[in-house]
Amino acid sequence: MAHAFFDLGRLEQAHRQAVDSIALLKPSRVRHLAMENALAAAALARSAHLDEGCHLARQAVVHAARTVSFRSQHRIAIMFAEFHPYSDTRLVRDLRDFAHVTFESLALTT
Repeated sequence: MAHAFFDLGRLEQAHRQAVDSIALLKPSRVRHLAMENALAAAALARSAHLDEGCHLARQAVVHAARTVSFRSQHRIAIMFAEFHPYSDTRLVRDLRDFAHVTFESLALTT
């Protein structure tokens, strides 16, 4: 439901539903954790809540780096598109650097 709420522009409901979903997921469900954290972060970014949004985005990156999934990578890309209007802020620059290093180190180990 979180994805539908996000697509409908109902950002608060999307965020709440994604966070509820995250709480129910087992730690081994990294693909779902990546997608739900990315969705929650994207909803927060679109609402200009950068602190919490960047925190959830980092969690999404960590989980996405642990799986090979087109859907999770796609959701990460959508998430970063929502942060783009704030790309000049330190929080978002740090987030992009974190993602770059995380995914680059993953590529080096595979």
